[in-house]
Amino acid sequence: MIMNSYKIKDRTPFRFSGRKIYVYMMLCVLLAGCGGGGDEVEPVPTPTPTPTPGPEITITASTKSLSLSPVGGEQTFTVTTNASDWSVTSSESWLSVARQGSNTVKIQSNANLNVSRSAVVRCTISGKNVSVSVSVAQSKVTELQSDSLALSDLFHITGGSSNSLARLGVTVTDGHVTMLKLKDSNLSGSIPASLGRLTQLRYCDLSGNDLTGSLPAEISSLTELEYLDLSDNALSGNIPSLSQLKKLVVLDLSANDFATLPALQSPDMEYLSVHKNKLSGNLPAGWADYRKLVYIDASANAFTGGIPGGWSALTNLKALHLYGNALSGSVPGWLESLTYLKSLGLSHNNLTGSIPASLGVLLQLETLWLSQNKLNGQIPSSLLNNSRWNSWESQVCPQQSGYGFTNSTLKTGMVKSGSLEATGLGKKLKEEYRNRY
Repeated sequence: MIMNSYKIKDRTPFRFSGRKIYVYMMLCVLLAGCGGGGDEVEPVPTPTPTPTPGPEITITASTKSLSLSPVGGEQTFTVTTNASDWSVTSSESWLSVARQGSNTVKIQSNANLNVSRSAVVRCTISGKNVSVSVSVAQSKVTELQSDSLALSDLFHITGGSSNSLARLGVTVTDGHVTMLKLKDSNLSGSIPASLGRLTQLRYCDLSGNDLTGSLPAEISSLTELEYLDLSDNALSGNIPSLSQLKKLVVLDLSANDFATLPALQSPDMEYLSVHKNKLSGNLPAGWADYRKLVYIDASANAFTGGIPGGWSALTNLKALHLYGNALSGSVPGWLESLTYLKSLGLSHNNLTGSIPASLGVLLQLETLWLSQNKLNGQIPSSLLNNSRWNSWESQVCPQQSGYGFTNSTLKTGMVKSGSLEATGLGKKLKEEYRNRY
């Protein structure tokens, strides 16, 4: 057998030396980094530390509910919270709320004159949906409390004092104010609207003070009023309707600056004076409906037109004072039907024609003012022969320039109108009415 002559190589397995191991590892690393379609190795994120929880935000109140006095006032409650910034609000506008210091809430309200009411006070942590609520209730004032508050307003606003109450007297009957006697009490300022809450008031005398402004419309709520005297003040503007005051017996608005007459519906009216205001237009024909009238004084104004013929029905009149206006027409012949008439004042107007002879039949007539008109003709003998003619002559005969009577020597001259209050009849009548109460 013939054998190959080449030398058989060594078949010993490959062995790694230290250097070969290093080269092999580096090769693996390089191959792993080559773009052979393998996924890139993402960096491992650093874990976020879990925060340590802080204290829970809380807010509490020292009470869950409060009641306010019906007459108003204030109360407080305390708030406990671990927040530095919190606010307080009210659900209703009648309740005033305010934060005081770091942990106190003050609530305030006025008197509750209507129905019982409620509100919610909410204390809220700023920027958080965390809050606490307190309910507040207020009942309506009693009738006596309402009257007391009205009196307090009257004396506070007009500069009066509790001494006036003690000195002049406020009459309270069955828990209601029924009489106010505040004549010549040095009151000033305006009449408050709250006067209208004295719904059981029967007698109100605020005369002889320095009251100003307009008469509040709320006075129409005084439906039990029988005597109202606002004379000798400085009240002005339009007089509100008094048609709800159906029980009025005496109404004296004289010596003020009122510009309009009030609407009236008072069948029991006996005394009515609007003397010395700033009234104009025609005399109200509707006054003829007040058949119980004893006294009418509309003098010293700017009324025009004639004397309403319907007034002939006022057969209880003792005084008719219309002097110092701009009335026209004639001296009414129907005056003879006023058989109780004691005082007739028509001077300082623009009345024309002659004096009716029928005036001479008024047997109770004591005062007669016809001067400073445009009357002419003859003075009736029924007047010339009257026992009072000597006292009447100077207030009858002098007429406006160019007018006068053919049977009188007093044809010209000027006589002041003055005031027929000087005769005392009006004062005497009012005193009689005051004594009824």
